[in-house]
Amino acid sequence: MFLKHKTYTTENAVCYKQVKTLSPYDFRYFDKDGFELNQAEQKFYYAMNHPITEDVLLHNCWQQPWYTLPKNTAGLFLDHAMILQRCEYQGAAREQIAEFAKEHPPAQFLLQIKPKWGIDFDLNAIAPDGTAFEVLHIEVDTYDYTQHTEQKESFEKVVEESDWADIAQEVWEQRHVWSKLHGFDQNHWKAKHILGWDEAEYLEKTITYK
Repeated sequence: MFLKHKTYTTENAVCYKQVKTLSPYDFRYFDKDGFELNQAEQKFYYAMNHPITEDVLLHNCWQQPWYTLPKNTAGLFLDHAMILQRCEYQGAAREQIAEFAKEHPPAQFLLQIKPKWGIDFDLNAIAPDGTAFEVLHIEVDTYDYTQHTEQKESFEKVVEESDWADIAQEVWEQRHVWSKLHGFDQNHWKAKHILGWDEAEYLEKTITYK
């Protein structure tokens, strides 16, 4: 049912090369929670040839397509499924940022990044009455590369061995339960029901403190 794409992840998620120019504006809009890259980070990723050009969610980040789903597949449609990575800064890149941060404090955030990896999967369906609804949406981050690969492989097994048309029907039939929940509690309910997970969304902060 799903087409799995080849993805590349590395335990050594790091930028260590300097860039030619930096400006104070480059360091605005730093994402302290997710994987979005501001202008400064994009420059360092490009210097390392890290792949940040994939158009998945119209974000600038190290994201790779994970699964796609053909159109008109049992009333299902996949909004997105991707693998994500965020780098720390070492060597010459770290020295350049640290020097810049002396006059421009927002640059300090880059020095406090802890590398992390994530999976994001959002499957939806059309109900018999034409209503669109979310079947399952998970977002899971971790600082531990081994844990990331284990989570990814475990979830892939579920994706590839499950009958998602049946799951979607069952989720829709239970809408009297989850539709009354607020915010992410709907996602948590579905993750618990389908996967046995207590949470659908577990996001690590991008920055850490001593």
